[in-house]
Amino acid sequence: KNLQQGVSGTSTFSYEVAVADTGNCVESEEQILSWITVGGTEEDIPIGVGKSTVRKVLLRIPSGTSLCTARFSVVVNSETTEGYGNDFFDITVKAK
Repeated sequence: KNLQQGVSGTSTFSYEVAVADTGNCVESEEQILSWITVGGTEEDIPIGVGKSTVRKVLLRIPSGTSLCTARFSVVVNSETTEGYGNDFFDITVKAK
């Protein structure tokens, strides 16, 4: 959501997803990050003041991955503010 004050119109945002914690996974940070197939980063997202937008991050967990939980962080930057906002999501790998 664009909560910037003292501006009008539309601002441009970007985000990047990273591995925040490998949790109890035996896979490396790089292997866990490779689960992201689409939406790991995006730039030039226009959002009007007071408006919000939603983006999806799609993952594909490879067969043979350990049954575990890992945490991903999402860092949002605006055209004027690096580290505008951040959040996280957890992924739990379970048996089929």
